Amino acid sequence: MRLLQLLISCLFVTCLITGAYGKDITPPKCLGGVCLLQTIDEIDNKVYGYGKQVFGTIAFLKDNGRFATTGAQKIETLNWVSLTSCESEKVVKSIHRVIKDEQGKEFDSLFSEYELKYGVGEDLGYLPSDQKSAQWRWKNPGTDLTLIWNGRLNIVSIDLNSYDSIANDIKCQKQANLNDK
Repeated sequence: MRLLQLLISCLFVTCLITGAYGKDITPPKCLGGVCLLQTIDEIDNKVYGYGKQVFGTIAFLKDNGRFATTGAQKIETLNWVSLTSCESEKVVKSIHRVIKDEQGKEFDSLFSEYELKYGVGEDLGYLPSDQKSAQWRWKNPGTDLTLIWNGRLNIVSIDLNSYDSIANDIKCQKQANLNDK
């Protein structure tokens, strides 16, 4: 039964993404006033600081009312963007936004909105029982949108990633490491 549901879901998503139902489904580019591939100069007025992570530089975003830092200062409770590290002009390759949500109502609202806009989302399937999730993926351009409600932290996190930029950045970093040897 589960296999049949999965097959139907895959066919439905494939039809939606290919436009079989008459919808032109393109991936989102922006999240909370910040867009993928924007330069750091274009969003500088929204940034309050910078940090480093395994995959390069991150810029921490100022609270804007709807998207606001919640709880302890943990990376999952902060609003931030990940920047490319190899391009001369740093551009946004990933966006992470959070919304306070104690009972999962924001998640349910966003989930419904995204399903209407992008089709059926895929449950990540590996999260603890006090969390809910959905993910949408596109091949061209390589993008994913992930929505997670975390019942322990009482937040909804929304991630938008440009896989094309991430892949190019990883390739560039590997080449730079080889050149350094």
